[in-house]
Amino acid sequence: MSTINNINLLLSLIKCLDEEMHLLKFEHKHQVKKKFNNLMYAAQAYEKAVYKEVEGYDPEEVEYIYDNVMDCILDITKDEKNIV
Repeated sequence: MSTINNINLLLSLIKCLDEEMHLLKFEHKHQVKKKFNNLMYAAQAYEKAVYKEVEGYDPEEVEYIYDNVMDCILDITKDEKNIV
């Protein structure tokens, strides 16, 4: 896998992480919440830096990967709700 493909994959996973983290945003307290927020800020800062500095990444590819990964996540969480 080329470096740019790895970057596209990582950016897609960061977008997925960000979306999943928003679902848990108010579930944590104190120290855990602080670490949680630090993780969110670090992911967003990395994403912004890549968009500004890395040539060759493909936003459409990032979106395509993101959509497919989120579909998998939604399928998994949907299945878990049906099991309970």
